[in-house]
Amino acid sequence: MFGGSLKFYFEQASKLFNVRNLKLDIGEEDMKWGEKDDSKNYHYFKHEIEINGDKILFAEGNLNQMGALTYIRKFTEILKEELSQQNSKERIVTITFEDGVNFLIAEENIIDIYKSLPVGIQNRIIEE
Repeated sequence: MFGGSLKFYFEQASKLFNVRNLKLDIGEEDMKWGEKDDSKNYHYFKHEIEINGDKILFAEGNLNQMGALTYIRKFTEILKEELSQQNSKERIVTITFEDGVNFLIAEENIIDIYKSLPVGIQNRIIEE
């Protein structure tokens, strides 16, 4: 996501939306890099993406202070907003696991079932 493949991740999420008859159309992704000032540990960065016809500011500010968690949170926030705007009864949760994160889009009862399943490794649902 951070390296310019944000569009790819939203396109993958759009497949989950499409099978639910929900809309998640992904347009252009735009990244702008500004001057880097090593003496102030500052490097300007702006990342935008078009979703369902709206240009969404994904990240802006000091690139040196952004990280994967910033992107994961914003990605989840946008998907939650789209589910809400389209009156979906489903919601999205982030699931951590040993090698990364997954996203689960489901109705509350399915999420509750997942929470109750025994796991061999420490998985955790992140709800914000």
